[in-house]
Amino acid sequence: MLGEEQLKLNGERFFLIRTSWVFGQGNENFVTKLLQWAKGKQELKVVTDQVSSPTYTRDLAQATLKLLETGRYGLYHLCNSGSCSRYEWAEFILKQINWSGKLLPALSADFDTAVARPQYSVLDSFPYSQLVGEDLPGWQETTADFLASIHT
Repeated sequence: MLGEEQLKLNGERFFLIRTSWVFGQGNENFVTKLLQWAKGKQELKVVTDQVSSPTYTRDLAQATLKLLETGRYGLYHLCNSGSCSRYEWAEFILKQINWSGKLLPALSADFDTAVARPQYSVLDSFPYSQLVGEDLPGWQETTADFLASIHT
């Protein structure tokens, strides 16, 4: 947040973009980790108490370019539309790959991690959608697109 504040204080023209739960080609992310975890396992636990808006890097890059073309500087939230818990996202992903194991709900407190994650980080891409005349696609559609791109 300090970086954002410094940008606002010292920058006259800027695009400040916030996003969430980014996934895509060439990086390790929740989708690729889940696929690795599912290999050879018949049971997975995924948290139900973290909710956000998954964002495909392809869509984020395209939306960023469209935003730049407007010349309308400022702070924007860019993420795929809709929201889900990590559990709901995992359930969707595992159904797409026809995984035959059992997905179990868990809480963040059930896992010992060094990183504290927010429970609710859903973002709304307003005013981007009104500025460019379109919404970003839904997270289900883009997750399916990503899975198809890595399983071809």
